[in-house]
Amino acid sequence: GKSFFAVNFVQYLKDKSILHTAYDCDNENSTLKRFHGEAVEFMDLSRPRALDAMFRAFEKTDLVVVDCRAASIEIFFDYFDQINLRATLQTLSAGLTLIIPVNHEADSVDQLQRIVGNTTDWGTNRYTALELIEETLNLKTPTVYNYVDKKPVVDAQSTEAAREKQERIKEHPEDLKRFFHDLAHAPPGVESLLVVGPQDEGFAPSVAATAATP
Repeated sequence: GKSFFAVNFVQYLKDKSILHTAYDCDNENSTLKRFHGEAVEFMDLSRPRALDAMFRAFEKTDLVVVDCRAASIEIFFDYFDQINLRATLQTLSAGLTLIIPVNHEADSVDQLQRIVGNTTDWGTNRYTALELIEETLNLKTPTVYNYVDKKPVVDAQSTEAAREKQERIKEHPEDLKRFFHDLAHAPPGVESLLVVGPQDEGFAPSVAATAATP
């Protein structure tokens, strides 16, 4: 999902003649570099301070695109801690946007949960907001059960509440920015978050969210 987004985003920048620098960090499946060739530089995450290249790139361009390899989130977050990301971005007058693909796989939602927190504004006491987003992306309708004598019995009130929240997610995806505002684990300095999901049953293909940390 992330490389698909990166490939198409870089193509969009090319089509619009927008000056940019693009990096591919995946040494096993370099999708971005394979599609865009010499226009993409390779970033070797096994080298200490390799990520410095992201910031050096601002000497020649105002926009930098980095396609991260799988399971590299800790490398990036550790690096952000080392360089004091907030101060670095302020010095460069730059901002950071994270792109998180969300699909039917539970792991993609788990990755999202590492960066944003749940809130009862979009969930209920029986269905968290992230669980409802996962159900929505899987085109499922939430149902809450209680167990009586070890037998499941539908909790009508809780089920209705969860389904009302789900309809809100479907009908007003632009309002999800309030949900994503409460960052739990994002590094200081992250200014925005873009969650990319499928366009099914009225669910928006992308949701841009302001996520400035205090």
